Parts: sequence; C-alpha cells; structure tokens
Amino acid sequence: MLRYLFENTKSIGIIGHQNPDIDCLSSIFAIADISSQLNTDFQIYLKKPLPEKYSFLNYAKHRIDLEIKSNHCKFISVDCANYKRLMHHPDPLKLINIDHHKSNTNYGSLNIVDISSNSTSQLIFKLLQNQNLHISKDLANNILAGIYADTLSLQTKNVNSEVLRTCSKLLRLGASLEKVVKNLNKISFQNLKILGKVLLNSKIHKNYAKSRIHGDLNKDHLRISSYYLNQIPNTKMSVLMTENKKGEVRTSLRSDTISVHELAKKFNGGGHQTASGFEYKKLN
Repeated sequence: MLRYLFENTKSIGIIGHQNPDIDCLSSIFAIADISSQLNTDFQIYLKKPLPEKYSFLNYAKHRIDLEIKSNHCKFISVDCANYKRLMHHPDPLKLINIDHHKSNTNYGSLNIVDISSNSTSQLIFKLLQNQNLHISKDLANNILAGIYADTLSLQTKNVNSEVLRTCSKLLRLGASLEKVVKNLNKISFQNLKILGKVLLNSKIHKNYAKSRIHGDLNKDHLRISSYYLNQIPNTKMSVLMTENKKGEVRTSLRSDTISVHELAKKFNGGGHQTASGFEYKKLN
C-alpha cells in the first residue's frame, strides 16, 4: 500500500492540520523520510516556522515552506479529520488522506483512515510493515514520539497490548524513550506561568473542573494546562476556555470517563474520545 502511494510520482507536498501537535509533526516527518527512501521529491508545508523545542525530531530542520509554491503531482495530508482544518488546501483530487480520527470525513481522492490506531504515527508504522523500507533509529524515534504524545504518555484508554508491542518494536529499532520523554515533558517558564493562571482561575462545578483565561495560548500551552486541570480529583471532565483579543474562544475538553468528542462535535469541533476541542467567536 505505502509504495503504491508514490508510484509514478515525481514530487509530493506534505501537510497536516492547523496548529499541529506532535503526532501530526511526527507523521509529516515520517512521510518525508519514506519519500526520501523512494527517491520522490517532497516539500513540507506548515503555516509557521517550527518551534525550537521540536528540533529533536528528524527532518525538523529540513527546509519548510509556509506557502504552497510548487505544482506537486500529489499531496499527502496526515492526522487531519476534515478538509477545512488543513493548514493548506490543495486540490482534493490530488490529495491522499492518512488519519486515525473517528470523525474523518474521507475528503481525499484516496483515504487511509484507521480508527483502531491510537495515533497517525502508529498507523504509519502499520503501513511500513512488509514494505522493504528501512526504519532507521531516527524514523523509529519520530514514530515513538507521535504515539507517546497522542496517548498522553501512554495513559489513555486506547493504550492496549498492540500499542505496547509497537513501542517495543520501535525501541528495538533504536528509538530512545529517554530522548522522547525528556523533550516532550519540558515545561518552559512561560508555560509554568500560564499553568499557574489556569489553576488559580479553576473552579469545580458539579462534577467537572473549569477554567477561563485571556490570552493567545499556543498548542503547547493548551496541552499542558488541560492535562493538569483534568487531574483534579473527583471530577469527570475538564473544560479550559481561552479568549484572545479578537474575542475568539478556544475550548479544550479532557476526560478519562466521558466521550468529549461527541460534545465537541455539537459545536463543530473534533478530536479524540478523551481529548477534544472547539472554537467560537464571542458575540458583542
């Protein structure tokens, strides 16, 4: 299957969803690695320069364009459930959609969607099996980072024996769990200050924890703050709302027992069963 995607293809563009997380970035770089092995020219497209903290990922220092400039034969999108949420919007007829989200709308000309995978990184590892492609320690490390991040450090409910076997295989291939954990668990001084505001503003309403702050938080801020808000004892769910100067409100939902994905869908959002979110604009 994986080799078929690159047949008769001189060049591909690789894209992911807006505000990419580790699983998305790891998957983008994994596709870049595979493209290189199959002698296919590729270009990675993001919307913003990559933060320095992700430089430990292989291909993170490869040239990254912020706008699509080339007329590629194909585009591969990773880890994105719908066309609207992509960072860039190429012709859907040229688009191959690789994802693991239950809410995926099959927006590509070819859709490889496996909801049994706990991350797109794990799905790509499955696709790599029996392909006679070299899984270097750097590629193994990227995939391990995606799995580790998307399962909240292997703590989500969908961490089963298959996931642990995959991690074991990646470690045998040379991935470094120490390197992944050290880099992904770093908390900057700015993140600590934001986390302090989130916790100071937190309240418990019935059986859920909630907090609302003002500021333009990035994906990393939300991930860390949402995680700790969801650790408050005797709560079933956490709701973190952040409002920027434009009146745009991002709501991050976390739960270990409730399917927050269904709740987010009602507000045109999405995500995972235990971690989802949605956005809306505050009315004057």
